[in-house]
Amino acid sequence: MKSERGFIFPLTLIFVSLSIAIVLSAVQIYMAEKRFSYETLSYYHQNSMALLTIKKQMEEVESSRIPPGGRVSFGRDSVFYSTQQEGGDVYKFSLDIHYGQNNEIFTDVLYNRKQKRLYNWVVK
Repeated sequence: MKSERGFIFPLTLIFVSLSIAIVLSAVQIYMAEKRFSYETLSYYHQNSMALLTIKKQMEEVESSRIPPGGRVSFGRDSVFYSTQQEGGDVYKFSLDIHYGQNNEIFTDVLYNRKQKRLYNWVVK
């Protein structure tokens, strides 16, 4: 019995170890892809909320009825905004984007009414 050398048990251990490593690697890749897709969706949602709110502010400026501020709701998320005239035909749009739980982004955008152009988009 001492001279017997088995190869099935070590081969099985190697095969099981490799299988576990492959499964763990696949799970890790899946989790990273899921996290990336969530972050991408969140970014596009925030960007869409900001653009829709800015469009509303531009329409208000063009119609010469400029409220000092307001709120736009997107389901559970919302954007608080204010419009200030910086001088001449230049207006400053300030956005406070609330999304998810306790996530907040502050954005300032300058808008030239005469040129109908946005510039100097600053995310704080």
